[in-house]
Amino acid sequence: MKIHQLRFFVEVCNSGSITKAAEILHVTQPAVSQAIIDLEKTHGVKLFHRTNSGLELTREGSFLLLDAKEILEKIDVLDQKMAYLGRNKHVIRLGMSPMIVIANMDYLQAYRRMHPQIHFDLFDEASPSLRRKISDGAMDLCLATGDNNGLYHCESKLLTSFEICFCVGAQHELASKEVVSWEEIVRQKLVVCKDRYQIGLVVQQQLNKHLLPTSELFQCNNTGVHINLITNHGYCGFMYRKMVEKQPGLVGVTLEEPLYVDISLVCRVSSKKNRDIMNFIQYIQGVYREE
Repeated sequence: MKIHQLRFFVEVCNSGSITKAAEILHVTQPAVSQAIIDLEKTHGVKLFHRTNSGLELTREGSFLLLDAKEILEKIDVLDQKMAYLGRNKHVIRLGMSPMIVIANMDYLQAYRRMHPQIHFDLFDEASPSLRRKISDGAMDLCLATGDNNGLYHCESKLLTSFEICFCVGAQHELASKEVVSWEEIVRQKLVVCKDRYQIGLVVQQQLNKHLLPTSELFQCNNTGVHINLITNHGYCGFMYRKMVEKQPGLVGVTLEEPLYVDISLVCRVSSKKNRDIMNFIQYIQGVYREE
């Protein structure tokens, strides 16, 4: 089965005619007919019935059409991506969770100003998903939590540790406190990440010890929703201090029992041969060493 055969087949289905399909594809009618014949012979099936009103898909033809469309759509997307990479050879496919993106956006923008030829293709997902993309070759490097257990072709190095702080709106009654206890926290309306994110897992472990039957708890992994609930609806949450410092309207209060999450720089082993990627790795490591 060849790509051009699938394209010819799908176009015949769309136009309802071999003649019309040939015109649209700018090929000869015999070329389209032969592609259909070859598909049928290769797999021992009949793809069309000829009727007075034209061509009608057989059961086998209907089955092929569904998968053929999906395959061709994926090929078109891949073609676009490869064309983009061809035009932009200095692309770094970089992954971070949404909160870590916000914490590091100033560093990314500073790097782009220093190296305007570099472009970031940014993936904002949970760390397990980012690490799998590194292992599968879909990404070059990421800033992630957790470990590489069960994954291949990637290596991890501790970059820094982010403090988790209790996050409230500027007008909240706890905004003026320097330190907050879990007894005070569980009396508030809370929004927390689900345990797909490391920050959600760490916070949930503490909440399990202190949560009251009457505690109001809203679970959501959308960072924008967290910010909105905290700044506009009186909720409280948990975020990395480095992120809170970059968000107007949010106040980070230190936890009585401090919590930290390790952030590692995860790189696909083969990506270390790329000079652009290695330069960025050295830059981000230098940023956090200085801090």
